Amino acid sequence: MPTSLVKKVKVFLMVGVMVCSVFFGVYTTHAQTGSVETGQQSGQIFPNPAKGNGTICTFLVMLLNLITEIGAIIGVLAIIACGFMFIVAQGNEDRLKKVKTAFLWTVLGVLLLLGASVIGHILITTVNAVLTAGGNNLPNQSDLTCTQ
Repeated sequence: MPTSLVKKVKVFLMVGVMVCSVFFGVYTTHAQTGSVETGQQSGQIFPNPAKGNGTICTFLVMLLNLITEIGAIIGVLAIIACGFMFIVAQGNEDRLKKVKTAFLWTVLGVLLLLGASVIGHILITTVNAVLTAGGNNLPNQSDLTCTQ
């Protein structure tokens, strides 16, 4: 591939990442202020990003969702980049073969990512069903269940 095309694709991907980071809410807010004793707060509240009951299971669910969201964005950008490479190939058989291979692996990667997410959520649902079933003698069952 010509170096000018590689530079254009890199610039396109960098601009795409910057635009996505703006649209997906990478903003800072003021920290929580106020009195602990009275419970009064002023200004904006910085919410806890780890919603749920604060267990390791909840953290893992949040991490799985984050990886899936970021991977989906990268997958979409990679598919768009493959589309541009199809256009730039202009019928050249060697370029088209490389682009078809890149597109195939991109689609397989996205499917693998989504499949892993589905399997993870199925496992979480199954573990929750087993842990919340009656008749078991597990200590403090509310700490063991995951929230999605």
